[in-house]
Amino acid sequence: KTMATSYVKITVLKARDLVGVPEDTDPVVVLSTATARFRTKVENMTNNPTFDENFDLDFSESKKLLITIWDKEFVTADRFLGQCILDMNNVKLDGSPTWFDLAPRRGKQEEVSGAIYLAFIPGTRTEIVDVSKKESHKIKSIVRDRIQNSNQIGSLDVDLTGCDLQEVPVLLKERLDWESIDMGFNRFHIFPDMSDFSALRSLWLSGNQINIIGSSISNLVGLQQLFLNGNNIREVPDIVGCLMSLEKLDLSNNNIGYISPALGNLTKLEELSLGGNPLRTIPPELGNLVFLETLDLNGCELEEIPKEFSDMIRLLELNLGFNSLRVLPNNFGQMTRLCNLNLSDNKLTDLPQSMGHCSHLESCMIERNPIKDKELLRKYEIGTDHLVDYLQKRLFAFEREQKKRKRAIARRRAAAAKLKKQNLNEAEPEEQIRVDPLANLSVEERVTKLRNITRTLSREVKQKIILIKRALMRSQDMEHLINIAQVVRSLIPYSENARDNISFVIEKPQPPKFTGNETPTKMFKKTTAVAIREFEMVLDAIGQYIVTQCPLRNLILIADILKNCFGLIEGAIATIPKELL
Repeated sequence: KTMATSYVKITVLKARDLVGVPEDTDPVVVLSTATARFRTKVENMTNNPTFDENFDLDFSESKKLLITIWDKEFVTADRFLGQCILDMNNVKLDGSPTWFDLAPRRGKQEEVSGAIYLAFIPGTRTEIVDVSKKESHKIKSIVRDRIQNSNQIGSLDVDLTGCDLQEVPVLLKERLDWESIDMGFNRFHIFPDMSDFSALRSLWLSGNQINIIGSSISNLVGLQQLFLNGNNIREVPDIVGCLMSLEKLDLSNNNIGYISPALGNLTKLEELSLGGNPLRTIPPELGNLVFLETLDLNGCELEEIPKEFSDMIRLLELNLGFNSLRVLPNNFGQMTRLCNLNLSDNKLTDLPQSMGHCSHLESCMIERNPIKDKELLRKYEIGTDHLVDYLQKRLFAFEREQKKRKRAIARRRAAAAKLKKQNLNEAEPEEQIRVDPLANLSVEERVTKLRNITRTLSREVKQKIILIKRALMRSQDMEHLINIAQVVRSLIPYSENARDNISFVIEKPQPPKFTGNETPTKMFKKTTAVAIREFEMVLDAIGQYIVTQCPLRNLILIADILKNCFGLIEGAIATIPKELL
């Protein structure tokens, strides 16, 4: 078998002004063509690395060259620093170095800066090579040497990176007790069949061209570490859920748009990297990974995460940077062990109240989010410890307010029940006689009768309220104004009781607006007028509610409320001078 090949020798000289803090940046360059992928050595702690490495690249199938620069991470997924795409037809092959600006990946909002310095040795060579003999012999020689090196030192680990492999070499199968096999940066297109290696615990297939994870992976039941980052995988199939012994899984920088819920079966998983994939959602079943300690979802396209996500209560490090999240689950604070959290470059307007429980946070990044809480942002600028303290205090205040609200509702309901019981106990015989005829009516007739009574009471209360408002506007006597305000205040318990028993949502009026030039009397009037308006809105809701199919019990309760309100208002009107009415 023969094929035509065309080579260009590329020299990666250096890069400059890469994004990130120099002390935390370890750049590495990856060169990708249609047939191969190569990488440089890692330069530690610099934004201006020097590489000076040469690569022979074959452009026989495509003239496109993709160059990406990554910040090498040893715990989480590598961080993207920038890329450039070159058409080799337009590149000058005169050997002179050229700076190429770096850009973000298409469709992603990524912070990128700097450029890479490349040189192309003049000329290409096109030749006919015997792949089956010449190249195969070369590959076998490299594989044999590396296997022999491992055997000589008594190691159960073998490194076959960059050997141009497309299938598992036969030489590797001469012994089947390998515990660690690294076949990264080769030319695999599908997941290789490793079924013969029953002792295998760690498998590296990074930087290949794998686009399918086949069924043979189900035989690796003892596998503990699997690295598939930097491939072209489009989905994580159900079969991955068979790897029940897996503790570390790296699927970052692929093209994954779908993750099977079966991934949640890997309950021994401690580290999971999914960063750099076009994921819009993740399955709720990921919450079953209760032993997970590190999760990287950086640079995906997540728009939401399910509430089950927070069931991963052992998480120590979580990276959700560079996504499109607008809100986090309310129970996010269940992950109380979190130490390092990255939420930067999302669309969050606030952090959930429950994050006050995340008291172990040592690092929390929230840059470039449209957060509206200015005090939260101010504390963040000071430091993570100040942010955590603020979140704890905010949570405490929120929970205290919730308890107060519940107690207030309970008190109102108890007062309403007591009032109803008191009204029944104090009813005069004549009143009981007047009510008794209703007992002889059918349920439908009783509802109709009570609905008419309630409608009449509501109309009469509204008429009395109009008189109260008129007196409020006309009076300049502070004593009269205070009496009116006291009457309005005494209506509040009845108003709240009606709210609790009406199925409609009753909005509250806008608070009074002050210019700063009002007299105390004018301010008092404005405040009281808003309280009266709130009571009128409740009356309007009652009018709508009683024409619906409301229960007989509620009609009786509302009629009692209106009767008591009518009595209070009528008593107040008797004390107001007639000229104000």
